[in-house]
Amino acid sequence: MPIFQYKGYRNDGSPASGTIEADGVQNAIEGVKALGIYPRDVNEYVHRKRSWLPARHDRTLLPHITRQLAVLLSSGVPLIDALRSLSEENGGLWKTLLVSVRERVSGGASLSRALADHRNIFPEFYVSMVSAGERSGTLDRILVRVADFLEKQEGVKAKIRMAMIYPLFMISVGLIVMVFLFTFVIPKIVKIFENTRSALPFVTVVLIKISNLFLYYWWAVIIVLAGLVFWIRRVKEHHGEWIDAMKLKAPGGVLQSLYFGRFARTLSFLLD
Repeated sequence: MPIFQYKGYRNDGSPASGTIEADGVQNAIEGVKALGIYPRDVNEYVHRKRSWLPARHDRTLLPHITRQLAVLLSSGVPLIDALRSLSEENGGLWKTLLVSVRERVSGGASLSRALADHRNIFPEFYVSMVSAGERSGTLDRILVRVADFLEKQEGVKAKIRMAMIYPLFMISVGLIVMVFLFTFVIPKIVKIFENTRSALPFVTVVLIKISNLFLYYWWAVIIVLAGLVFWIRRVKEHHGEWIDAMKLKAPGGVLQSLYFGRFARTLSFLLD
């Protein structure tokens, strides 16, 4: 049975908080009231474990689901019924997600607040746009525009991925060839130099040292690369704003143009 965290006030006005088991948000609210506590906030408790793997969900489905929700709402279908229909139509993570959102909305939360509980799936601008739609009474229209925006964004990402395939392929081939040379070819050439008494050029000595590193200390190279990946992930996690600032200063201003365009489109939605 799910566990819910609650915050509220007792009859004397003092704050209260704790956990309660219930079948759903509504049952949890009733259970808190039965304890003599007026609930202010009731959320399902989720034990968050640190994971190095991203959540397994297809982000390309978000525009499709958003457009479906917009169509259902514009047809006069109540929000809870629309969410129920979408949860029954989809499977996997999206089904679980939509059921969670529907339960939050059934418990009295707004759609934007329910979506805000899943920031790793719904971007911040998505939640803000839904909130603006709720306040202005044009949620169905806003969802259509958000779906259009997400589809354009996915189109841009797809073009970038296609453009990066060839450079990444060439880099991968180059790395494989380099490892092969340093591991198998250069050691054989080194044996020729060992028979000579002449001093070797500095560049040749460096190549020999690198070859020995790949040949005898390959395990250290793997450890260093793994540590580098771990360090990069830690830096991105704790210094994300600094990294984003450096990206915006990249030559060409490509990211600046991208975010300026996103800002202008979002502002246009809000003003409309």
